[in-house]
Amino acid sequence: MVTTRTASRAAAVLLLTLTTLVVGCGRSNQPTPPPCKPLTAPRPTSSPSVVAPDGGQLRVVEQGFIRLADAPYVMVGAIIENPTGHTAHDIPITVTLVDAAGGTIPDPVDQPLARQTIATIPAGGRTGFAAILSHMETATNEVIPPADAPIAIGASTWTDTSVAVPVVSDLALRVTTDSASGKIYGGETFTLASGGCDNVPGNTAATIFRDQTGTIIGGSVDTMSPAVCPAQPRTIHISLALIPPGIDTTRTTVYPNCG
Repeated sequence: MVTTRTASRAAAVLLLTLTTLVVGCGRSNQPTPPPCKPLTAPRPTSSPSVVAPDGGQLRVVEQGFIRLADAPYVMVGAIIENPTGHTAHDIPITVTLVDAAGGTIPDPVDQPLARQTIATIPAGGRTGFAAILSHMETATNEVIPPADAPIAIGASTWTDTSVAVPVVSDLALRVTTDSASGKIYGGETFTLASGGCDNVPGNTAATIFRDQTGTIIGGSVDTMSPAVCPAQPRTIHISLALIPPGIDTTRTTVYPNCG
């Protein structure tokens, strides 16, 4: 016969066991990471302007593009510099394709990559911009050879506060050529440390391709996986659907767009 006292002791032992298991499941031998800090300072309330408070402006210091032979696409790559003493935030960038006569090649479809926003460029810093655009008109299926791909930098907001910029290291690029079509594609991995924390999904990175002379010959913008700028160093993977021919893999650079 089980007495009330015996039943109470059994229930107490069972409760203690379950409590120990639950607490044990919550334990971890991993060190607790430091608290996340914002990647950027709060945005200013002043109106956007193309001119910084000290009179300087963002500028394109390098640019290049390539027309792919096996598809009606143009790959554009550029380096944008902030020579001012202020940090630029929320920078709208627009790239346009023009023909030999200087006329704008009409957008065949809505091309979101032609209009992008760079999160931040610190004072004295640089970042990359990349886009892959079609140059075939939808109505006529006419492929119009582009002669240039001018880039316009819109009005930014500005702060005096320094920001923690993403740091890329250990970049490894994989290039594959399809034997049947000749298409070049691949992927890349790198270590990313941001110095801050920005866990908003969808962060991208601009990959800038150069030839053996160091000249930019195009770029690609792709979503990072994981799509965050981590507080701690993390390995990032990117799939590259298109890679231009003639690149020097040792000169490839990557610029995460975080902030």
